[in-house]
Amino acid sequence: VALAQQEESKAKNGETVILKAGTNISAQLSQTLDAETAKSGDDFLMTLTEDVTGAGITFAKGTELLGRVVRAKSVDSAGNISEISLSFDYLKSGEDYLRFKAVIVSGTTSGIKLAGVNFEPSEIFKYATVVSTKGKNLKIEAGLVCLLRLEQDLIKP
Repeated sequence: VALAQQEESKAKNGETVILKAGTNISAQLSQTLDAETAKSGDDFLMTLTEDVTGAGITFAKGTELLGRVVRAKSVDSAGNISEISLSFDYLKSGEDYLRFKAVIVSGTTSGIKLAGVNFEPSEIFKYATVVSTKGKNLKIEAGLVCLLRLEQDLIKP
């Protein structure tokens, strides 16, 4: 058992951090997400809106970020809150998929911050963001540009 723990520790010490947790990056949503039709487990795609460089590696504008819907809730008859909880899984780098954990800090369309839409870390799902609005069904349009904050270091494989 001690040998296995030592080997695992060496592997972690030998990893190269490309981007540190807390780094902000900008990405654009590739498809529309609708609280009425989205289901837990649905995939979504975002792409970097600008080049991001860290530890000698550059991820070009257009690099894909793969995520999934962890929960969707449409507004009820009382007109309460509608929400979609989103989680990121991977950043595609060539043929590799790097584990990518981030939350959405804010979102804008045509440079204008979305009115009445909230972006908050999920209290239920670790590394997920709850996007919500009150009184109508939430529809997050393709083209939304989001500021993301890395929640874990992005590690070179």
